[in-house]
Amino acid sequence: MRQLLVLVLVLVGACSTSTEHFPIGPGGGNQPGAGGGGGGVVDASTDGADAMVGPITGRVCLVTDLRGLDCATTGAGSIVVELGQYSATTTTDGSFTMPVTPSDTGLVWRASAANIEPSLVPVSLTSAIIPAITKTRYEELLVANNTVQLSPGQGSIVFQLVSPSGAIGATATTTPAAAFPTRYDGADPIQWDTDATGAAARIWIAGAAEGATTIQITPLTGTAITTTQLVEAGAITFGTIEVP
Repeated sequence: MRQLLVLVLVLVGACSTSTEHFPIGPGGGNQPGAGGGGGGVVDASTDGADAMVGPITGRVCLVTDLRGLDCATTGAGSIVVELGQYSATTTTDGSFTMPVTPSDTGLVWRASAANIEPSLVPVSLTSAIIPAITKTRYEELLVANNTVQLSPGQGSIVFQLVSPSGAIGATATTTPAAAFPTRYDGADPIQWDTDATGAAARIWIAGAAEGATTIQITPLTGTAITTTQLVEAGAITFGTIEVP
């Protein structure tokens, strides 16, 4: 994946680990068979945005493991975070303060830097934790999972499933179909599984076409649901999706 253009994250240098864990994004309710979804970028949480009061504080969470383990405590400086027409730059641990809170709706957090994959994350009304991964690390993951290189016009989606009954054993399909098989978290941080979600309940889709991608999620038990996610070429869209 070599193109750039996107959304919300990014940063510099190799990651050191900490005990700090990142949530991927604000949740929301999905209805069986309904378009849109919790934490989806297309349906980001922007209701009531006119009442938002700045400044907004947040953090770009640099990771080496897309399963959502630890944030690096350093190396996340000088990342540009954007929200609508406003922008801020991160400190070394990824922290930032957005001086003005936009009243626009339909916004996503965007983060970018020379050495990270651009990222997109749904807007939160009060704060933002934005996952990010370096280009070098993401290339290693792509190669390890038989996804040597994304083509122009393709991006990626990484999201966590949240369910009161647990989200192990769920599967996902996309429309239009992604260029590569859907991957699921497992015991190995590099080599992802191809059968169903594991303990981290993460789903990774590489090679999704730019634009709106519909994802059908089928839990191990219960009714399948659908959600729509925004994909941008050369970027990773991060989100959280609620399932029954």
